[in-house]
Amino acid sequence: MHGAAKPPGLSVEGSFQQRLSENSAAKLEIARLALDLVAPGDTIFVDTGSTTLFFSQQLSQVENLRVITNSAAIADVVAKGNETAAVYLIGGRYDAGNREAYGPQAIAQIGSFYARRTFLTVASLDAHAGVADVNIDEADVAKAMIARSEELVILADSTKFGPSGPYTVSALDDISYLVTERRPDKSLMNGLRSSGVKVICGGGRRVGVEKAGVSRASRQ
Repeated sequence: MHGAAKPPGLSVEGSFQQRLSENSAAKLEIARLALDLVAPGDTIFVDTGSTTLFFSQQLSQVENLRVITNSAAIADVVAKGNETAAVYLIGGRYDAGNREAYGPQAIAQIGSFYARRTFLTVASLDAHAGVADVNIDEADVAKAMIARSEELVILADSTKFGPSGPYTVSALDDISYLVTERRPDKSLMNGLRSSGVKVICGGGRRVGVEKAGVSRASRQ
């Protein structure tokens, strides 16, 4: 519900356009950091979200990608910005507000692909509840992508740490990488470490992770 009062302990998201303008500097930093987790020739899932839209704008720097997404906005950005990329737009019931497809048809189509990594943005990330969303349809699409990929990468700015959305997407154990603009607090950091999650932070800080993927310099 857009504009509604926030229930105690739950995340409530605004409209997609509103979220694009929120924490934009942090989202851009996350997008640039996450690019190190994409190599030429990769096949990746990218789900709908404001942070993943920032991420998709960076993908013009990587050649010969296969990008599978349920977001019409992300598909458009990658297809126009990267002439070497093959872009696959998942179909299904269409939400014009978020420019995304979801539902049984979308999930069935996701099952026909297999990716190296899934890149997700989230409503919340919590040490106990794991990754959660405020939209059950989006959560189902995210879970389908996770099931059809080798590794899960969460792109989340620090405002997503703490309150839990009502629909579970994954446990911390399912996450390979968290990319964020600043170090999580002690409770979440301990949970991530015990689950083996590699955390890539802003400001050049990488907590418990070496340089991942392929550097920008090696792509040129």
